[in-house]
Amino acid sequence: MSKRREKWDQRYRDKSDAAPGMPGFLLPWLTKLQDGRLLDLASGDGSIALNLPDRFEVCAVDFSEVALQRLEQFAVQKALVVETIQTDLESTEALLSLGRFQSVIICRYKPSETLLLQLPQILLPGGSLIIATFNNLHHQKNGFPERLTLQPDELSTIDGLNLIEYQNGTESGDSIDVYLFQKPGH
Repeated sequence: MSKRREKWDQRYRDKSDAAPGMPGFLLPWLTKLQDGRLLDLASGDGSIALNLPDRFEVCAVDFSEVALQRLEQFAVQKALVVETIQTDLESTEALLSLGRFQSVIICRYKPSETLLLQLPQILLPGGSLIIATFNNLHHQKNGFPERLTLQPDELSTIDGLNLIEYQNGTESGDSIDVYLFQKPGH
């Protein structure tokens, strides 16, 4: 097992036994998604996957096996069906093998160039992508690694997707930027 994976597994082992709640900043953005199959990338132990409306068929993907085990346990407790896949988000073959989705959410994770190139292939025509992750203010306030934060407008262009809406959190003193993209099509 890699040191990076062990670090994330340990992080989830150290968490409380409580199921994670939905990040409040994401709630208004969920109304902009169409019903259907939804991919929660970098899902952790399920703050999004466990708290989505019933209108989504959810697949959660994360690097940490422990996080996904926690997610599965919480899903059973809540009588929810959530498909979980443990894989490295940089693995092109693994992500493309999941099929296509109406919606994709990436929360609190800065996608790499490799992942950004895959997203249009994963989305169905007309599908939506939400990326909500830390901006540089999070680095300035909390010492979070700067390489894992976004600069203003950093993700405003993804080939094959149209930017529908962008919320620059630093303008309001918030440490999260949110992007909503849509794949052209019906």
